[in-house]
Amino acid sequence: MPTTHAPTRLASFVFAAAAIALWACGDQRAPTAPQHGDATIRGTVTSEKTSAGVSGLVVALLRDDTVVRATPTDSSGAFEFPDLARGNYAVRLTGFDLANVDLRSTAFTPDSANVSVAGDPVNVLFAAVGLVAPHIVGTVQCGGVPVADAQVRVIGGDTDVTVTTNAQGKYGATDLAAGHYAVIVVAAPCTVAPPFAAATLKAGQAAQVDFQG
Repeated sequence: MPTTHAPTRLASFVFAAAAIALWACGDQRAPTAPQHGDATIRGTVTSEKTSAGVSGLVVALLRDDTVVRATPTDSSGAFEFPDLARGNYAVRLTGFDLANVDLRSTAFTPDSANVSVAGDPVNVLFAAVGLVAPHIVGTVQCGGVPVADAQVRVIGGDTDVTVTTNAQGKYGATDLAAGHYAVIVVAAPCTVAPPFAAATLKAGQAAQVDFQG
């Protein structure tokens, strides 16, 4: 069963964590006191692949774009907001770090839900989808021949790595974060075109960037 009456210290921490996470995402309104009534919103966050619950994830409840409550998912991935005033709410997932969720290789479907509640409880289901971490791969060739030991630099965000092509002229920069990257050949036996390329990655995506000389 969902944990609906956590200790005050834990509830305050989770509420603050949700507000901070939402502020970092651009929602900078201050949280407000909970509104009470006879409505309930409950739900679960589970892995799409294993059906196991995602525990320790913070679920925030918003009304009029303002955080009114927050709660962690329990060991089965369940959460519940009881005693709500009737009306329209948004249920949003946050606190990914607290649940050890790697957003490079996990996406949520959906990541938020708009809910209207009256007297009957409303159930909201979220699925965590396992993805391959974003990566950039490609080849380096000179005169149509694969180049081994060419060096390719990948720069973007906190990433600045240099990888080396294998005997088939292939390289790969793996386990990247979503974002924008510049890909540059810094060492090759010929002048390649383009001299550098841009790549944009989202969760679960790969980009192929090839260089010819």
